[in-house]
Amino acid sequence: MSAPPRMRQPGAGPRETTAFCLLLAAALAIGLRLGVLAIGGGETFAATAIRQRQSETVLPARPGDLLDRHGRLLATTVTADSLFLVPREIPEDEIADCCGRLAIAIDLDAAALEKQVRRRPDGWFLWVQRRLDTAAAQRVRALDLPAEWWGFRPEYRRRAPLGRVGGSVVGLRNLDGRGVNGMERTLDARLRGVPGVRTTVRDARGMTRAVLEGRSRPPAPGEDVVLTIDAAVQRFAETELDRVQAEFSPVWSCLLVTDPHTGEILAAASRPAFDPENVPEDQPGAWTHHAFGTPFEPGSTVKPLFVETALAEGFAAVDERIDCEDGRWTVPGNGRLLRDVARRGLLTPGEILIHSSNIGTAKLAGRMGNPTLYRTAATFGFGRTVSEELPNAAAGSLRPLQAWDDYSTHSVPIGHEITVTAAHLAAAHGALANGGTLLPLTLVRNDDPPIASRVLPREWADWLIAEPLAGVVEQGTARRVRGDDYRLFGKTGTAQLWDAEAGRYAEDRTTASAVIGGPVRAPRLLAVCVVHDPVGDLRGGGSVAAPAAASVLRFGLRRLRVAGDGPAVTGAPVIGAAVR
Repeated sequence: MSAPPRMRQPGAGPRETTAFCLLLAAALAIGLRLGVLAIGGGETFAATAIRQRQSETVLPARPGDLLDRHGRLLATTVTADSLFLVPREIPEDEIADCCGRLAIAIDLDAAALEKQVRRRPDGWFLWVQRRLDTAAAQRVRALDLPAEWWGFRPEYRRRAPLGRVGGSVVGLRNLDGRGVNGMERTLDARLRGVPGVRTTVRDARGMTRAVLEGRSRPPAPGEDVVLTIDAAVQRFAETELDRVQAEFSPVWSCLLVTDPHTGEILAAASRPAFDPENVPEDQPGAWTHHAFGTPFEPGSTVKPLFVETALAEGFAAVDERIDCEDGRWTVPGNGRLLRDVARRGLLTPGEILIHSSNIGTAKLAGRMGNPTLYRTAATFGFGRTVSEELPNAAAGSLRPLQAWDDYSTHSVPIGHEITVTAAHLAAAHGALANGGTLLPLTLVRNDDPPIASRVLPREWADWLIAEPLAGVVEQGTARRVRGDDYRLFGKTGTAQLWDAEAGRYAEDRTTASAVIGGPVRAPRLLAVCVVHDPVGDLRGGGSVAAPAAASVLRFGLRRLRVAGDGPAVTGAPVIGAAVR
């Protein structure tokens, strides 16, 4: 009989042994890690857990106010409610009803809102509408939606108390509190302040449980800035521009009022109008302040600058009489025909300005030559911005001297082949009115003296104001605006618009401009009005732009309580002189 087979003795095979060793090693590693944490790593682990539950919220700073020179608010900031939803807290079968009710309350697209909510089923935060007005916020509260579905977060909202009065100067701040145009953009660094931060600890449901004060800081509000604008003069200027727009239907217009002794701008109006409370999305032209940002060919308003240089540098004498060729002159050498509106013979340099003779100005320019003409234009600030402080300031155009030819010799001094802004004219004529010093224009009140440069001798500046430029108002192209309260001075311009398709200047399209100042005995204010492409029979600077400039100027002088200087000189107007 054979022996029975041997039975396997209980014990560990190779597989079992390996598994046991692995389990033992894992247990030892876990034990060792727990020991390390218990001895010295617990604080680090806890800190990591806290950091993972921390949340930082940026606290916006309150932007500073913009005020006029008398402390009246032009732009300020109020607190408004911004609505958000918590998508993960809204039951799926309630989403459509919730979005529909909100859409009715605050005039939204219900379908679009519902789509956003369903796209983020686990979302903790979804903006619905920011900076609601008070009535809209009240309607949302009246819906009595469950508190965990929604909430308001306070945010700052910019307001312009005067609306479109000064709106194109003030400009706009976007939803993120950044200035996007106007002085809101120019002064953004001073106005916007420094945002703060709040650090909180949240639980697993995302609810705030604590604020970490040591890691939080409050926002620092922005600086209040006082502008040079006088709200009353600004309002009057805007009213005058509205009249100009209604009467002449131009593409755009602008009006500046400045103090020639400081460069301060008391009013700066522009049309189309810009209202920060009602942004004109369909009127892109309203976003540009045309007095600062839109160059144009100035026409005769620049003639005094070149005539003055001719006299001051000895190219002509005050009592010299220049033949203005009965209003028609063919330029020797190039055959170009120059014309005057009125036919005149012999005129002195002063009379050339009073009657705005293109021929007389061109003959003086021919004596001066292109280098002197170019230097004159550059000296008065043409071809560069009047001030970097002005919103969206344009430099205009002044071609390099090497690009000038004999046509330029007779074009630039009568206001063609160069472009300027209304601000350029205000600064240049301000130098005539203040005795010969060119000042940068400013919109911000500042106790520091402005950077100035002398551009002509005082005796010539004073002579220009008291004689030919006063004569422009009393018997010349701006005689429509003379009155019995103040003796005024000025210069008008009528520049034909270039027709690119025809390759010539259009006969029936113009830019009308005027610079009017006063009083003659001691100039206090200047007003510059530019009307681009007016419609109708009247298209000249003396007819279209000068009356608006003079009206605002008189208002400003009365507001400053400047005493009148008696009736205007009533010398007989020159027979047949056309108002340009």
